Amino acid sequence: FKGSLDMQAEFDHTSRNGMSVLETTVNIDTTDIYYRGTIWNFRKSEIAYRNKALNFKNFGVNNNREHLGIDGALSSSSLDTIIVRMANLNLDEWFKLFNLNNIPLGGIATGNAFASQVISKEPAINADINLKDFEFLNSYGGDATLTALWNNQSSRIDCALSMNNNNDRARITGYY
Repeated sequence: FKGSLDMQAEFDHTSRNGMSVLETTVNIDTTDIYYRGTIWNFRKSEIAYRNKALNFKNFGVNNNREHLGIDGALSSSSLDTIIVRMANLNLDEWFKLFNLNNIPLGGIATGNAFASQVISKEPAINADINLKDFEFLNSYGGDATLTALWNNQSSRIDCALSMNNNNDRARITGYY
């Protein structure tokens, strides 16, 4: 890593129902970070925790090829939704960044994930992701489409993966 992330944090104690509650707001200024030979641009954005919700407003990071954006709120309310948008994310690089070297997936990911009521007993989570040059366990699978949906009844993620490698096609369904 090289660079600095310019941000300001604001902390405020408020009183709610006779209890002191800490609310936090972090404002990120437009800034660049150099990582593994690539300049990453952070968009001007806000991340705030208030009223038992983690709010993302216009959060985004991108380089010339890849983009990750997050907007919305994580809470227990069905009225709050978080949206994660990704375009051309190199999964190998992102897994290295977060030290997730044991995940046997690779490829370039584009798609969206949505979640609401995340901090509740019945979250609603789904994702539709296209994977270019998909790899699993170091085996090339071609291009793929992944659909994932949180199943509240069985407390698991139901998945469907469709792969297309020239004339070879496969569809895999299961859960995690």
